[in-house]
Amino acid sequence: SGKDPNRFYPNDYITREEFIKLIICAAGIDADKSASAGFSDVDDSKWYSNYVNSAYANGVCKGMSDQLFGVGENILRQDAAVMIYNSIVDKSKMKNEQKTEFADFEDIDGYARKAVTELHNASVINGIGDNIFAPDNLLTRAEAAQIIYGSLELIKNQTHISEEL
Repeated sequence: SGKDPNRFYPNDYITREEFIKLIICAAGIDADKSASAGFSDVDDSKWYSNYVNSAYANGVCKGMSDQLFGVGENILRQDAAVMIYNSIVDKSKMKNEQKTEFADFEDIDGYARKAVTELHNASVINGIGDNIFAPDNLLTRAEAAQIIYGSLELIKNQTHISEEL
């Protein structure tokens, strides 16, 4: 859904909690009201709390620190890749390659390199042009929609492969 009833705002940035909601809904993870990540910036009375807490409980995300999730912060491209990678149903069917051809691969933080590489090789994520991933760039709503779509296609293909075996 958009930010208001008739507009999507594709070039706006997406916050960490907005992206988590997309992942939880797309992956079919229950937004468990009893889950608690213990982040001091996650207000239990806010719309995002069940999504963030469920994502944490299901290993989809960690916080920006042990105490803070990063509510209200726009999400980095590399962090979005890690969260999507953590939500993928069957990582065993991925190539498990260690490096991608992005020219700025060394700029990708160590915690995100495997996720970026495998999701790129699986055609879930792309660069921004000129063979650049731009890990520290903020993710737009349009990019988030494309990543969610790509991850759903990957899951669908993984399921299809499993059924053939």
